[in-house]
Amino acid sequence: SVEDMGEYLYKFQCVDCEEEGIEMMGNMLRICIRKETGSIMQWLDEQENEHEKAMDNGEHEAHVVALTAVFESVAGFADECEHAIVGKNEESIEQGLMILYRVLKHVQLECDELSQRIVSGYEAVRDLNRLVSNNSSSTTSFRIESRKLDPLLDEIAIFSQRTSAYFGFLTQRLSHPTLDSHDGTNTEIEELIRSSLLWKSVDRLSKHYVMLESTFMTENVQKAISMDEPPVSLSTTQTRFSSAVDDVFFVLQKCSRRAFSYASSDTLCDIIESICTCINQHLIVFIQYRITETNTFSKPNQSVQQSSSLFAEYDLSAAGSAISSLDSNTISSNAHNSSSSESRFSKASYGFSIAVNNAFMCSEYALKLRVSLERDGLSLCIGTRDRSRVSAALNRLSDISTEFHSLCESAIDTLSKSLLTRISSNALNRLEQLDYVISEERYRRGEFENEDSWVNVLIREIDSKVLNGLDTKFMEIPWDLLVRNVAEWTAKKIESLILPVSLRGRRVNTLGALKFDRDIRTLNGYFSSNARRASIRDVFARLSQIALVLGLDSPSEIYDMWGPNAGVMTWRLTPSEVRRVLSLRVEFTPESIRNMKL
Repeated sequence: SVEDMGEYLYKFQCVDCEEEGIEMMGNMLRICIRKETGSIMQWLDEQENEHEKAMDNGEHEAHVVALTAVFESVAGFADECEHAIVGKNEESIEQGLMILYRVLKHVQLECDELSQRIVSGYEAVRDLNRLVSNNSSSTTSFRIESRKLDPLLDEIAIFSQRTSAYFGFLTQRLSHPTLDSHDGTNTEIEELIRSSLLWKSVDRLSKHYVMLESTFMTENVQKAISMDEPPVSLSTTQTRFSSAVDDVFFVLQKCSRRAFSYASSDTLCDIIESICTCINQHLIVFIQYRITETNTFSKPNQSVQQSSSLFAEYDLSAAGSAISSLDSNTISSNAHNSSSSESRFSKASYGFSIAVNNAFMCSEYALKLRVSLERDGLSLCIGTRDRSRVSAALNRLSDISTEFHSLCESAIDTLSKSLLTRISSNALNRLEQLDYVISEERYRRGEFENEDSWVNVLIREIDSKVLNGLDTKFMEIPWDLLVRNVAEWTAKKIESLILPVSLRGRRVNTLGALKFDRDIRTLNGYFSSNARRASIRDVFARLSQIALVLGLDSPSEIYDMWGPNAGVMTWRLTPSEVRRVLSLRVEFTPESIRNMKL
């Protein structure tokens, strides 16, 4: 028994023949392991002789079972050795662990021999070398189907899992605080593991795994893109992005989870890099192409006025032209001038809004993938080197998420510029004829409260010709981006008329200041009610402050809310702009404004 071996080793130590005792015990343990695993190795030989039948059934886990049995046998003897050796050296646990380490070096030789035989047999049965070579070459006719790669990759991942668990067991049995280096690792154990044939065999399998996983990932992503279909319904309760987005990220999530189960931080980093490369080479190109292809209202090198005429080709009823473009099942073949991309992707069966929603959802999914990988992946990291490498790989996913979001923003910006050209000249003329010098008689009659006031006319134009019908087309964030773009255009337009850069600006009296404040609040409320999640109030912050300054009873009242008296207010206006706003009031003298110290 192992206990008897420990007794003999202790006697060898007593006569200063420790090295001979360790070698004797190591050789005896190797014989015991060989006998205990003899039946499983014989069974494995029989399974290998029938590998053709096993391949036909798609089930070939005999090598995994055999390797697990070897690990269990070695671990069992190692556990007994710990009690037999360390227990005999209670006075010096450090010395006992060093003797155990030297004994297990002999045991590891037997484990290496058996595991090398198992892994080599697995590679031969699966023909991994030829499989990797053929799948990495685009000229060969022999390429395994991705559905057959899936169970193969699972098997390789299990090999790594079991090996990592075994090495973790050895590290735990041989670890002691006095033997660890400053970074918490034991160099002796690390050397034992990394110099073993088992480590080198599994490292070779890891290279095969990364190559085959990348092939599996790429082929399934390409297949998902080629099978891209529009959502079943565009109602508010249904999905508003195409099938390719969900399908692609399902594949990427599957590959990332398998890479995590591989239990190797280096392999996980390699797979994350493959995921990023796959997204860059296939998904981003596809999303960008779809946005350009479905953009039938704007062409490269085309002015906003010209793009507006393209809306009219579909429908002259204002925003209906845009909706036609967003939902059209017939997409103009002139939307994209790259013949290579046209041959690479099939023709879109949906419109611009779905393409934009796709970009947004890709951004969200890429971020979620990064979060899940960070949560699970960092647990595999042992030292700072592993952690920094995994973090660097994860940062690439964040960059990809940002790139998808930029595509969404750019597309919405293009759309909003085209839609804003639909605002009629009547509304623009009313906007440019702002008049805020109001007499008490006109104010009392309420001339500016009717439906024909410039604010109401502008809101009707935006509501019917810019935003109408689009809220059900876009998801929340793209829709909010569109509303924000229109709100920013409106705010800049009004500010340029009230406070132009090179001119004096529109004159305002006391009653006009009250009316201006009410108009800005009306616009702010309209756009805020249209936004779903994002806040729009900051867009009108400068105009609100202009209205506040215009409503002062005297220039000196600005001191009650400026500088240290500002409180929680953050001023968006500079001191010079405040003076310019005050100069618009007909009641304020230039001297009183010049004498102000802001």
